[in-house]
Amino acid sequence: MKKLRTIIFITISVVLCYVVSCDKKQHAATVQSPYLNLNDTAQYVGMNTCKGCHEDIYKSYIKTGMGKSFDVASIQKTAADFTNQHLIFDTINDLYYQPYFKNDTFYIHEYRLQGVDTIHSLVQQVSYIIGSGQHTNSHLFNINGFVYQAPITFYTQAQKWDLAPGFEKGSNTRFKRIISDECMSCHNAYPTVFNESENKYKIVQQGIDCERCHGPGSIHSQQKKDGIIVDTTGNNYDYTIVNPRGLNRELQVDVCQRCHLQGITVLHEDNDYHTYKPGMKLSDVMDVFLPRYTDSDTRFLMASHADRMKQSKCYKQSEMTCISCHNPHISVKERSVEYWVSKCNNCHSGKAVCTETERNKQVKNNNCITCHMPLSATIDIPNVTIHNHAIIKQLHVDKQASIRDFVMLECVNNNSISALQQAKGYLAFYEEYTQKDAFLDSAAMYLNMSKEVNYDALIHLHYLRNDWKTITDLIEQNNVTTQMAWTNYRIGEAHLMEKNYEVALKYFNKALQKKALNLDFLNKKAVVLMQLNNIDEAKKTYLLLLAQNPTYTIALSNLGVLCQQEGDVLNAAMYYSKALKFDPDYKQALINKASLLMLQNKKNEALVSIKQLAKKYPTDAEVMLLIAKSKSL
Repeated sequence: MKKLRTIIFITISVVLCYVVSCDKKQHAATVQSPYLNLNDTAQYVGMNTCKGCHEDIYKSYIKTGMGKSFDVASIQKTAADFTNQHLIFDTINDLYYQPYFKNDTFYIHEYRLQGVDTIHSLVQQVSYIIGSGQHTNSHLFNINGFVYQAPITFYTQAQKWDLAPGFEKGSNTRFKRIISDECMSCHNAYPTVFNESENKYKIVQQGIDCERCHGPGSIHSQQKKDGIIVDTTGNNYDYTIVNPRGLNRELQVDVCQRCHLQGITVLHEDNDYHTYKPGMKLSDVMDVFLPRYTDSDTRFLMASHADRMKQSKCYKQSEMTCISCHNPHISVKERSVEYWVSKCNNCHSGKAVCTETERNKQVKNNNCITCHMPLSATIDIPNVTIHNHAIIKQLHVDKQASIRDFVMLECVNNNSISALQQAKGYLAFYEEYTQKDAFLDSAAMYLNMSKEVNYDALIHLHYLRNDWKTITDLIEQNNVTTQMAWTNYRIGEAHLMEKNYEVALKYFNKALQKKALNLDFLNKKAVVLMQLNNIDEAKKTYLLLLAQNPTYTIALSNLGVLCQQEGDVLNAAMYYSKALKFDPDYKQALINKASLLMLQNKKNEALVSIKQLAKKYPTDAEVMLLIAKSKSL
């Protein structure tokens, strides 16, 4: 890890450089910095501790977008309109959603109609509201500590309810989208995570707190309690806590772009989403990639403020940073237009930089932002506009309507990106955003360019290509072993698809040694146990899974299969019905239920599921076979 640079203005007698020994899980290398709270012994103390001495800043900060970023679901927290009966209709999936409060508890009702009859009904309580309400309120729910996103969002600027970002255009995953630590760690203060899972939390905080920008506060607060006060007037610094204004430009921008640089994040080895602390170099912890398109000058991701700013002439031709204009302790809503224009005039006052006519200047009230930071729609969040921080000249309409072609995947926080990290960026981009073979080809090219053979990335590549035989051959020929849970899972999946069930079980167990609460891992282990006809262990595994999340539809449906194999048709029917309660279109549960009903000579009841299958999966071979079978009865 490279030495971190800081601007030091105090006398030599005061400048101390503390070498911080690092726990491997927290830092990949030793950090050198004068800031004591980069030491892993420094602990997070919470915003209420900071409030004790900084109450005025606290009162102002909690009104900001960051301060209001996350909270429990309540009437007080929501920015949504509940004055009328709001219905959101997913036309592709034929599902209605109605948000409502009952007393102070927030619910979302999902249902489907057939004529005037309700043929599906599911009510989900909402646990948290994520988003300050300046742009959106989205909604999360908690099942035994596992946190998921609900499928609807309130878009504040448009004052409308609609499907949540990423749930539109046929991509509605309903109540199954997990909220991982990557998501939670930017939209909220750091949670306490069960490391054995992808989305189970011991403690979920309520709003981004002071320590996200200033670092852990335990050393600082203890020194103040002990009466150790540092005179910070002039150019003096208190090195028990990070003040971003005391950082050099690069490190100062890193504090902001840790979260205001949304893209594809690739962690460095032995780092996680809690590793970075203000004062560290972000590129020593993670690399962040953004897709570049031919129209990227006009269409961009919502949370890409830092990237846009760094493209501006203002940034390139000065020493400006985010806090040159933004005071993170004060809400942007409390600032007047004159305040923002004054920030432009601080640098441009008296210079003949504006080419507008005097008449047009008057029409626009001399508001620089109108032309140079116009409101723009975003490519990832519908019904939302943000100011373009590239500080551009006014663009012509034909420029904004240009054809959108992919150009490259660019690492925007690291100019010395390795071929291996670039490959991992393309793998993540394919998996998380756009499934185009060209991106896997690019990943393969960079893996070939890499100076080291990385089997975790190679296996990931072939996994995404569904190239199971290549994975199994790669493992066998090179005697590959790995400690990565996801790599072991992918190897297990390859052996499962190759019908090497005993070997698959070994690798799923290896994955579960690292991630015992990963429900997908548990499910695949149970699937293999079923293939090995180890019914008792398969049942135990599914029941363990359902004890964590009783709505996991695959486990419910497969438990039904196990019961049916044992002749327990009552429990089989019960499990199929439960699976369909939580997912009315789950194909395998519909097939299983219809097949069981036909075996019981309940053709009319079976036809209800068969008609639904025919509507939802009209060209599926398994469905067509079931339809043909039903006609022969």
